[in-house]
Amino acid sequence: MEPLAVRPRRVEDTLVAVHLYSHSLEDLEEASLSVLERVYRVEGPGYVELHLYPDRAVMESNLSRLALEAGVAVEAEYVLVHEAWAGVPRIHVPQEALGDDFFEAMLGHEAVHSVLHGGLEYYMVEPPGSDAAGLLAAQLAATTVKDLEVHGWAAAHGLSWLLEGQMGYWSRILPRLACRGPEELGDALRGSTAWLAAGEEPPLSPVCMERLTDALGLLQELLTTWRRGGPRPWSRVAEAAVLIRRLLVLEAQA
Repeated sequence: MEPLAVRPRRVEDTLVAVHLYSHSLEDLEEASLSVLERVYRVEGPGYVELHLYPDRAVMESNLSRLALEAGVAVEAEYVLVHEAWAGVPRIHVPQEALGDDFFEAMLGHEAVHSVLHGGLEYYMVEPPGSDAAGLLAAQLAATTVKDLEVHGWAAAHGLSWLLEGQMGYWSRILPRLACRGPEELGDALRGSTAWLAAGEEPPLSPVCMERLTDALGLLQELLTTWRRGGPRPWSRVAEAAVLIRRLLVLEAQA
């Protein structure tokens, strides 16, 4: 699917290539650029593609096409999406996202991904095992550690609106999770990174806290090391994958 129009927009020092897949998306375009400006005034990726859609169905159809072209098996699971399958950061936003209470925080989150994770290397994690659990663990570790970096970066640069919005979004989800199955496990880990970045305990159920003690401890260690001038958490994503695989295997054996 080709966009109806592509037009360049300048946001701070970043060139934003706006891809429009429908007419009458002016409100979404201006609202999206306004959010990008709040992030890129701190630091920008230099270049980013902003894909705007009339609805989520059109977005998911185009994402499926892009994933097929890139040879990746990824589904659009979120309201907004950032990816860099072609080696450049791309943000995808459907019209209905504009009405979400947490639109700014969600788009700000994706904007930080475009700053930190705009290259193919962030999709190349060696699985801790060749079985299904190893492959899934690599995927969950990658998304979790990238979200940890996003929230840690936001906290370090004073983007309290982004962190507070993310916590507001996830506070509706985390307390209900039992951390059973990969989807709930991934949600619990990714959502918890906002609280870790804010220096608070995530609002997980007791059973989740017990199951994730080691994984959350590692994430906290990665964040603390980074804040003290050490390497980025991504440099140790393989360790997170090992811990997550262990959780998946233990659940399968239960």
